[in-house]
Amino acid sequence: MREKWRRRRGWIKIHFAVDVETKQITAYEVTDEQTHDNKEFKDLVEKSEERARIKRVLADKAYDSYDNFEFLQSRNIDPAIPVRKGAIDILKHPRSEKARKQKDFDRWKDEKEYGMRWMVETAYSAFKRYFGEFVSARRWDCMVREIAAKVWIYNSLRAILC
Repeated sequence: MREKWRRRRGWIKIHFAVDVETKQITAYEVTDEQTHDNKEFKDLVEKSEERARIKRVLADKAYDSYDNFEFLQSRNIDPAIPVRKGAIDILKHPRSEKARKQKDFDRWKDEKEYGMRWMVETAYSAFKRYFGEFVSARRWDCMVREIAAKVWIYNSLRAILC
């Protein structure tokens, strides 16, 4: 369609923070496709903290950055973020300490309960199954409100079903 009409509208991205125990969405951000997930990390954690105390953050390697480790340490949150291979190791930095502990990745995974991250992927999948991968609205503010309504409905369904 883009080639036929010579028009590129782009798409929107929804960034989620999910409670792995209840499978409810605790925070979300709506952005365009240009925004990397890592940029929304701090906002998602801060919004999630408004709802409940966070003990641990489970995130994939895309969130591996010195800033994120420092941010989580400043809030006394345990980061369960795999450190990328070949990453520079700065002594006495929170990320470096975690990297050294990840030498035995299988043991680290068990210790951090990193396997629970699949709950986040399940929430993404369920959200898309319920609502599809589209929005009906055309204006940005209406798109954001539509997503907010869908998140509210999703969380209500999770509360009823569980």
